[in-house]
Amino acid sequence: MEFCIALWLNSLVLALDNSANQLAGHLPSNLPPILCVLSRLASFAIRVEVKSLSEYPLMRVARFNHRSRFEQPQSGIWIGSKAFQFPFFLAEGLFRMRLATVAQYGLLLGGLLLAPTTGFAVEDGFTPLTDGKTMAGWKINETPASWKLEEGAFVANGERSHLFYDNPGKPFKNFELRVDVWTEPGSNGGIYFHTKYQDTGWPKYGFESQVNNTGGDPRKTASIYAVKDTNEPPAKDGEWFTETIIVQGNRVITKINDKVIIDYTEPAGTKAGSDFTRVVDEGTFALQAHDPGSTVKYKNIRVKRLD
Repeated sequence: MEFCIALWLNSLVLALDNSANQLAGHLPSNLPPILCVLSRLASFAIRVEVKSLSEYPLMRVARFNHRSRFEQPQSGIWIGSKAFQFPFFLAEGLFRMRLATVAQYGLLLGGLLLAPTTGFAVEDGFTPLTDGKTMAGWKINETPASWKLEEGAFVANGERSHLFYDNPGKPFKNFELRVDVWTEPGSNGGIYFHTKYQDTGWPKYGFESQVNNTGGDPRKTASIYAVKDTNEPPAKDGEWFTETIIVQGNRVITKINDKVIIDYTEPAGTKAGSDFTRVVDEGTFALQAHDPGSTVKYKNIRVKRLD
């Protein structure tokens, strides 16, 4: 009886080829572009090398005889058990070289996939303000229980509280800020800019870019709160959207998914209010937990200075 080891080899080749193909199709979306390209090249190289293994046929096919031992070849690769052994002689040198090449590409691909990232895609010129793993660099004022970290997002739910970016550098004046946001139905939240840390209360300094698609407040998402508002929600609950704030000089623009919602130019001579300043200035950023009935998630927070 002949045992065609080529069948086993073809199965191995097919399994490895499928694995490499799946890796190529499921690369993490957060890989930087250059790592993504290198990962795909490494994955493709693995598939090419693995497929080439099937080009080396058996030089000898073993015959099984349960009444006698197999004649052992001078060299070869062995598989089997105590009951029987299947010796088969391949073009051994070339085969092992191919396997070594596959292993090298596999190590390269593994290293690329394990390369440190922030966990999110960051556009050219932008700096991430979160690491996606901790709240490092951010400071909660009142009611810490209103905040938690979940799958890389700051989740706001609970009594009034604000999470301030504890900016170690110069204040932000002219910038483009992008935040990925998720709201549950009926929720209210906000993104503050040109603000300052305070221990309690609604932030007095700067502006709030509203987060509110279906909550009771008529001022909806991307409104520059109580300065220039929109009453039509530009985003939907239950899905991620990107809220962008751009400040250049005395002009403020808000966008949702790259669509301009508010374009406001502050009139010359505008004075700061007594309760809330709401004038173009400079400062840091803050995120809002509005009330126990609201659940808002903020993630992938990144900024680009424009000055």
